Amino acid sequence: MRRAIVVLLVLAMAAPAVLFASGAEEAAAPAGPVTLKFAVWDQATTVYLQPMVDAFMAKNSKIRIQFVDTAANDYPDRWAVLLAGGDTTDLISIKDMPGYAGMATRNQIVDLMPYITRDKYNLGQYSGLTNEFTVDKKLYREPL
Repeated sequence: MRRAIVVLLVLAMAAPAVLFASGAEEAAAPAGPVTLKFAVWDQATTVYLQPMVDAFMAKNSKIRIQFVDTAANDYPDRWAVLLAGGDTTDLISIKDMPGYAGMATRNQIVDLMPYITRDKYNLGQYSGLTNEFTVDKKLYREPL
C-alpha cells in the first residue's frame, strides 16, 4: 500500500524518487509516464494550484498530475476516512496542523528528510519555517 505523500515538498523539490516513496522502501521509477492523484480542496478558487502543477509537469514530462477535488468543508473528514481505509492517493495538501499531526502519527504520510538529505536539498531558503513542520526530526511537508 502506498502512503499519501505531502504535496508541498514533492512539487517544490520536483524529485520523482520522492513521489513513489512508501515509507520503508523506495519503489523503482516507472519506465513510462505516470499519473499521480493530488488531493486538494476548492481547486477552482485556489488560483495558484494549476500554475504550480503546470510548472511541475513542464519540468517533469513523464509525470501527470490529476486533481482529486473536495469541498473545503468536507476535506479534513473525507481524507481522514479515505486514508484510514488505505486510499492510495499520491499527493495530499495539508489543510490544518491537527490534520497534519494526525497523518504523521498514523504513518499516513512519509518522512521526507531522507530524500532531502540524499538530494542535498537546501531548506535554508525557507528561513527556518520548515522547523515549524518538523516532528521528532522528521519533515513531512514544505512551505509553499
